[in-house]
Amino acid sequence: MKLYLPNHPDVGRLEAVTAEMRQHGSPTIRVVKIGEEILACEGTHRAYAASILKIPVRLIVLDSTARLNNTGLQTYLAGLDGMILSGTADNLPTVDVDAFVELEGATQ
Repeated sequence: MKLYLPNHPDVGRLEAVTAEMRQHGSPTIRVVKIGEEILACEGTHRAYAASILKIPVRLIVLDSTARLNNTGLQTYLAGLDGMILSGTADNLPTVDVDAFVELEGATQ
């Protein structure tokens, strides 16, 4: 399963986040699902660090109400949705999360 990310990581920030996660464990990242795709609303560095450390990520799946109440999120998701549907999503940064994702539902 691929987790689409909002941007590419900064190497220095990734090193800092990875070190912090070694001490504090698994991160939580808010996501939305569009069809079978999972799109991160945040947490590029946390997702990459979890992949490096092979630790679980708790994904909080936002419902449609949360998505509609956030204009910035709507704009971001509309762009990603268009890229996925048009087949140009390969240009987006992704992390392979097959073995270590725990999905949790949320309405926030």
